[in-house]
Amino acid sequence: MNTIPMPTLKKITGWIYRSHQSCALSYEDLLQEAVVAYLELPQNEFDPERGTQYSTWMIGKIRFHLLNVLTKSREKSWYEVQSDADEWNMIENMHAYFEEPLFELLELLSPLGQEICSIILQEPNKYITAPKNARGILYRTLRQKGWKWEKIWSSFQEIKKVLNENLVSQII
Repeated sequence: MNTIPMPTLKKITGWIYRSHQSCALSYEDLLQEAVVAYLELPQNEFDPERGTQYSTWMIGKIRFHLLNVLTKSREKSWYEVQSDADEWNMIENMHAYFEEPLFELLELLSPLGQEICSIILQEPNKYITAPKNARGILYRTLRQKGWKWEKIWSSFQEIKKVLNENLVSQII
């Protein structure tokens, strides 16, 4: 292991990158991971008596490492990433909602939507400290109050619609 076999690492990375083009990592990031995998190869695991060449063993180990990295980078589906981005944009622009009195915004909601907002406003830290889990926490709270999932879902959709419509009107 005197020098890093960059042409081989580039080939392996190219194979993986082309076959997983929808991955969240760039080619350069994958190439860096390949170099790291090569440098961390456990040399004591290679056994030439098994009839495998060192290059075949090395390629298999690096390929496995790259696929593992891709799997970890895909733990979030596109929908979750998009949903997180939507929620982040809403939180980022939340100051625009509070420039107007909050009650004007709440008046646009149905009584169910207003009840959900009052639950959130009663314990805002519970939802702000864990924004990715806020919907699940709120869902469980409403289920404990006896709400059916259809009622919860339609109320969430209504709140999202009202917030999005008002955000768009304030931006334009």
